[in-house]
Amino acid sequence: MSGIISPSRHLNGKKRSLSLVSDTPAERLAVMKRQFGKLRTPMLHIHSFEEPFYSFDAFASLPAPTLFKGGEVKWAGILCCLVLKK
Repeated sequence: MSGIISPSRHLNGKKRSLSLVSDTPAERLAVMKRQFGKLRTPMLHIHSFEEPFYSFDAFASLPAPTLFKGGEVKWAGILCCLVLKK
């Protein structure tokens, strides 16, 4: 699971994984620019292309080949949060 920041956080029978995605929506980047400035945001966005980060759809499809019953993708700022359910 390359590029995932927190591959295993277990809370209440759920596993949470946070990651940048290579196709972060423009509105997410705009919110980050307002919060963190115009220099940090492009640097982080460029970093999402140089590492082998998942696309949003690929990240959302990770639960399919596992024993988890399903997954839900939410946004945590600029990070994608995949919540896997047992």
